[in-house]
Amino acid sequence: MRYIERVLGICSQVILVAATVCLGAMAILVFIEIVGRSLFGFSTLIADEYSVYFMVALVMFGLMQTFRENRFIRMDFFYDRFFGGARVRMVLDPILLTVGIVYLSFLIRGSIKMVELSYRLNSSSIYISETPLWIPQITMPIGLSFLLAQFIIELLKRLIEISKKIKNLEKARQTQ
Repeated sequence: MRYIERVLGICSQVILVAATVCLGAMAILVFIEIVGRSLFGFSTLIADEYSVYFMVALVMFGLMQTFRENRFIRMDFFYDRFFGGARVRMVLDPILLTVGIVYLSFLIRGSIKMVELSYRLNSSSIYISETPLWIPQITMPIGLSFLLAQFIIELLKRLIEISKKIKNLEKARQTQ
């Protein structure tokens, strides 16, 4: 389990570098567009299109690390206020992670089909660049797959934690 977590940690760092490159490329492209229009009266004609592609890639590539760092929007208030806190969280978290795994599986399947269809039909953007659409679209199944892997690892960690607590309870009952 620790080996898998370490591998995912390395993957997360690599994908964060890719996200950083996307952010940098987007910033440079927008800067060139602004300077070009303001000072020289020309446009790259691709700044808007590619900025959107880079933004989608940035979001998709950041999902795994965001989840790893517990930075997703969580409803801790509901756990604490309405459900009684840690005990309920121990039961609900694996259920919600399982629902998330199923949902992500459908999203990945759909995004792979979208990429495959764009590739097979040779779809390209309607802008002057005529970018093959499968290229920016491929970031979606990649980012979602890494997020899915992280969900699975988190679910396994929670299940192991629950089994340890159950064993400890059984030991405590046997000693009484």
